[in-house]
Amino acid sequence: MSLLNVTIDSGFLIGLEKNKREAHALLLAARARELQLTVPVAMLAEWWRGSAWHKEILRAFKVDPMSERLAKAAGEAMAVVVGATVVDAIVMASAADPWGRRLHV
Repeated sequence: MSLLNVTIDSGFLIGLEKNKREAHALLLAARARELQLTVPVAMLAEWWRGSAWHKEILRAFKVDPMSERLAKAAGEAMAVVVGATVVDAIVMASAADPWGRRLHV
């Protein structure tokens, strides 16, 4: 079990979807270090289109469910960050989760 979770965003998934070398290199490096890669559920909704390729990519990640605590943290972030979107706020709140060591990629 990994001690470090890495929260990813849609840009990383799009990089994998488009077979970008850098995205695949980051994925391989995370696997080599046994990092748990997580996708916030709201970000999944932003990226997901239901194709077979999307299904294959998603298999590499753990989907973080939306909790009330996370929703409130994202809402509070939106109150102070001008121009923040709901999905961006949820991704950052998930990455900053004090109940798990997380990084945002």
